[in-house]
Amino acid sequence: MGQIKQQTQGNKFTKITAVAVMIIALMGASLPIVNLPGIGTLYLFRLVVPFLFFWMIVHRNHYEQSWRDMFQMMIVWIGWAIVSLLWSFDRTNSIQGIINICFCFVWIMWLAGFVDTVNLYDKLITAFIVFIVGCSLLGLYEVFSGHYIFTVQAGVESVITSIGKHYPVTVFYNPNDFMVFVAASIPMVFYLANKKIKNKHLIFIIDIGYVLFSCVMMLLADCRMGFVVVPFIVLVWLISKKWDVRFYKVVILGVVVGIVILIASPNTISLIASEERWEIWSDALYNLKESFFLGTGIGNANFHLPGHIYQSNLTATHFWFIQVLAEIGPIGFLFVAKWYIKSILRVKRSVVYNRNSSVFELKRLVLTLLLATIFLSMMSSSLTESSAFWTLIAIMQVGTGLKIVDQEKAKNEG
Repeated sequence: MGQIKQQTQGNKFTKITAVAVMIIALMGASLPIVNLPGIGTLYLFRLVVPFLFFWMIVHRNHYEQSWRDMFQMMIVWIGWAIVSLLWSFDRTNSIQGIINICFCFVWIMWLAGFVDTVNLYDKLITAFIVFIVGCSLLGLYEVFSGHYIFTVQAGVESVITSIGKHYPVTVFYNPNDFMVFVAASIPMVFYLANKKIKNKHLIFIIDIGYVLFSCVMMLLADCRMGFVVVPFIVLVWLISKKWDVRFYKVVILGVVVGIVILIASPNTISLIASEERWEIWSDALYNLKESFFLGTGIGNANFHLPGHIYQSNLTATHFWFIQVLAEIGPIGFLFVAKWYIKSILRVKRSVVYNRNSSVFELKRLVLTLLLATIFLSMMSSSLTESSAFWTLIAIMQVGTGLKIVDQEKAKNEG
């Protein structure tokens, strides 16, 4: 009896820790503690991660087979980033980036080892939604008052949007970064509403209401890419209800063709984002060529080299996959692509062939997030070193390998 009580208390502590650290990770640089020369700002997330690392060492976690590709990706990424310091355009910036990625890797590993039941996963998703809704309400206050409690990007309070209001930013670096997580929360709301509510009419009202609320936030944030991402998320979620192999091929092909068109045509990208975004991507690929296709080093994808006239003024890539390609080169990028594609294929198989309702809804959520990641990563200025973005990656990755556990374990945990 005492052992069961101790296990229950341990599970509750794990749940509290997972939720607390997730919120700290999402808040990221908005919780600064002290500035350290050469290292950068030591914010709360960096103080918590060593504790998680020690916890993992003591616990000696065992990981599911589905995590192998993630581990390979991160080890190659960090290893090649360290080697690339030999030719990095800005070594100080790269060192800071490597440190950030290492901290995020430890956070992902901890989640992989301790979030091992659907019950705990659902608690994490619920906390994510509550946090984003809270941020959205704070964002509405910022829009109409112009007062910012957390000001991460200097000067944002003086910027007026196309509709004559202030930007909603809250704890994120800029409004587009914020909108990444507003969009990502949409399929999470769909998932929990389907799972927790029996009344179909109420589910429909909640789903439609949250989509409309998200669209309002996109409008207030001047986020044109958001009006591509939100319909895409809704479409994938609806299609996945009757998902089969044919639909899967059509959607994947559509995503690939869409990305090719966006990258190849400045006129097309200008319909949903700034024309300068295409120029930023061109400059990042130019820098990749200048590094002899070995990678520019972390944080240097859009570093402005002397002797070349750059088309863009911005120094952030605004597309995670191109940023990764430019910073760690084609060899490192292959491991990122391998993780991403295999994750989609693994989850797709569960959606197509597994009709256990609990597994089916969980995998629909993960598949929707994975497919939306391409467009989500176009919305933000810089994601590679963001603890918030890696938290979203971790949520997807945990969901790919999560198994349904027996009722007794779930009862003890909750």
